[in-house]
Amino acid sequence: MLGFYYEGKSLAEIKDNFSVKTPEKEMQNGLVYAYEYNGYSIMECYRQQEKGVIRFISINNSAKQPVDKFRLENSKLFFELNPRLWILN
Repeated sequence: MLGFYYEGKSLAEIKDNFSVKTPEKEMQNGLVYAYEYNGYSIMECYRQQEKGVIRFISINNSAKQPVDKFRLENSKLFFELNPRLWILN
């Protein structure tokens, strides 16, 4: 899991420039993209902050862990254990 902060960016800019055009999940203050790249499952979560965007990237090696388990872990982490992450401040 990696995390980044992009000062001065907005979710609209992320959405316009993201190579995977349709987010898997779109909320008022966040976007979630899930896709495959070179045998890896990747989930990217973006959350709008007052002065920028926070980006979380989770990467899974599909050869070592089933994709379903990876997606379940990320759903649990981002939406069940940390639901306040998506509440507007």
